[in-house]
Amino acid sequence: MTIHKLISLAAAVFLVITIYQINQVAILSAIELTAGVVTGLLRTDKPMPAAILTIHQITPFLAALSTAATLYLLLSR
Repeated sequence: MTIHKLISLAAAVFLVITIYQINQVAILSAIELTAGVVTGLLRTDKPMPAAILTIHQITPFLAALSTAATLYLLLSR
């Protein structure tokens, strides 16, 4: 459980740093900033509504699927 929390914390820090750096180069849209906030909410330890918990359980699979699709598109060139 501790490793899961540490990985989650590291990912959140990486996300904040990345969003900050990208925002310095090109201003992010409201949708992009909202996606960052929602991602940050997914890592809190506070009790969340059922919808957020369901999203938290589904997003790892969506991230893996998105990564696979991106790699496929990049490598099929």
